Amino acid sequence: MTRILNREFDLEAARRLHEEGYLPPVARALSARGIRDASELAQDWKSMLPPAMLEGTREAAERLALARERGERVTVVADYDCDGATACAVAIRGLGMMGVKADYFVPHRVHHGYGLSCAVVDLLAARTPRPDVLLTVDNGVSSAEAVRHAAELGIDVIVTDHHLPGAELPPAVCIVNPNLADSAFPSKALAGVGVMYYVLLALRALLRERGVYTQQTQPRLDALVDLVALGTVADVVKLDKNNRILVAQGLNRIRLGRTHAGISALFAVAGKKPEAAGVRDFGFALGPRINAAGRLDTMENGIECLLADDLDASVFERVIYTDGGLAPDEITERLVQAIDSQIWGQGFDAPVFANEFRVVRQSLVKDAHTKLILELGGQRFDAIFFRHTETLPGMVRLAYRPNINEFMGRRSVQLVIEAAEL
Repeated sequence: MTRILNREFDLEAARRLHEEGYLPPVARALSARGIRDASELAQDWKSMLPPAMLEGTREAAERLALARERGERVTVVADYDCDGATACAVAIRGLGMMGVKADYFVPHRVHHGYGLSCAVVDLLAARTPRPDVLLTVDNGVSSAEAVRHAAELGIDVIVTDHHLPGAELPPAVCIVNPNLADSAFPSKALAGVGVMYYVLLALRALLRERGVYTQQTQPRLDALVDLVALGTVADVVKLDKNNRILVAQGLNRIRLGRTHAGISALFAVAGKKPEAAGVRDFGFALGPRINAAGRLDTMENGIECLLADDLDASVFERVIYTDGGLAPDEITERLVQAIDSQIWGQGFDAPVFANEFRVVRQSLVKDAHTKLILELGGQRFDAIFFRHTETLPGMVRLAYRPNINEFMGRRSVQLVIEAAEL
């Protein structure tokens, strides 16, 4: 059963927002979400919480500045989701912009498990060159044993994370996490990528204090905010005021064509227009493609995409494996029943077939799907291409699954299109 309820809203806040220029329905919606006046909707950089407010950023900046001064190597240890991938890319790019030698390691979901572990520390300690500092992004707050092990091997650990801590905090050089019990930082919803971004802002501020940079010569860290926005939305954290600023600034850069090559390629392969970028594109088009890398193989593929300075959308070419073509007289209800009688699933995929069809007719359904009449060897077949709205050419090779469509008591074979070779 589904119930539809109206949200309660603050009548006085709605009135004030209306007076400040918002349409009444929008004013009501905003007040229902806790907005009291227009100042809470500011999206400019000056309205963002300053880096110095986030505990641990100064200590992290000092250790990273020391690494820069000594020429030490920092290894970023990332999580294998989109937040972790974007946090890693932000760290590598940002540290590089400020003269810190950095590389990265992302644990394999199956082989290493989640986050910084003793096994991961041993693996990294055996590298040549050996890291002097481990910098966790989007993980580490629960890795007390691994951090102790790293210290025994003479490796410092900086933890940046946003997850809730466990019973014991790791004995790291410093921990930057707005969700520590004693943190007074107002934005508890900061994603892992946002935490890392704050550390970079603090490092830049420290290097300005020390005369390394001026306001005019300092690196433009705002160039990284498209990555911050993507990771923030993809991690499904609450879009509080601070996160809304980061996301708005990231979207602005993308819409103006000032985004990174990897994000441009992701927009291209998703069939989305960067100049019309929106929050939903991050959550439903780009983020899942980055997350898929961590689930299917290794997140290194996703991170390398975000670190690339020259990337073509063709690197994301989708490959569909099929079981060959069918003759027109093989596409029958009997075939569908034979297929359905077997158990198919993960690692034992259901059959997919491919033929070159003539497109007789095509039309949009609910502005989201394409309904087709296809011709193969003189016979015509109904087909449906879910979540596809672009017009297909007159002749096209299609991968498909035959199934039974029942409508008003009539059963017929319908082809469910999986992909078009365009």
